[in-house]
Amino acid sequence: MSETLQKIAFELIGLISHFHKGGQEKNLINKERQIYDFRAKKLAYEESQIHSLITKFVEQWEHAIPRMEKEKVFTGELSPQVIKEKIKESWREKEYGSIKNLLERILPSLSKIPEEEKQTFTMVLSSHNLPEGIRAEMEADFREMQKCFQNDCLRSTIILCGRLLETALHRKYFEATKNDLLEKSPGIGLGNIIARLMEHKVSIPPGLMNQIHLINQVRIFSVHKKQEPFYPSRAQAEAIVLFTLDAVEKLFP
Repeated sequence: MSETLQKIAFELIGLISHFHKGGQEKNLINKERQIYDFRAKKLAYEESQIHSLITKFVEQWEHAIPRMEKEKVFTGELSPQVIKEKIKESWREKEYGSIKNLLERILPSLSKIPEEEKQTFTMVLSSHNLPEGIRAEMEADFREMQKCFQNDCLRSTIILCGRLLETALHRKYFEATKNDLLEKSPGIGLGNIIARLMEHKVSIPPGLMNQIHLINQVRIFSVHKKQEPFYPSRAQAEAIVLFTLDAVEKLFP
């Protein structure tokens, strides 16, 4: 965790320094000027990168606060909680220079934050009940999901959960109706597939719609650069993985 925070902090300091050198006048960073002014468009893109890194730093810092308090990591005259609030306040006011100065002051502390203890987590896909037509594909996605989770690629982990559910739900719909939605409605969303399955009285695991909503949020944030990025914690990713595997097992008991 400390290495992650250090890396984000160094990158954020560099981005803010470059942003300031390029000039960050507020009248340049607006949608109207971006249409015809390349400099304004470039500054807006750099600002979006700064926002993404601040989001990531604040989330990682928040997860690290309990460990810092437990190990009494010295962060200067400001407590870890106050530092978080000051970064968020400066972020709201777009005072990036203040964030840069604060990060530079706490850089020595970042290397002293103890690493997060990773508990062993075993995920199992019960593939013996999966239909032959989708078994190989789902096993491949499952193995890739395992690798992503083991290497802390948590957004990718959740996106692959979406793929597993998508494959399973399409197959379930085909079994119930003998119609292939991949052929007739290739762009249909997971929520719409569930709605159609429910119309045909197919039993759906409780809470699946809420789970799919979370997965879709990660998908959207990962594809659209203008969206505020979502960085799931390891615990959040683990919960989504467990629910996904349980839902697949219930779809094909």
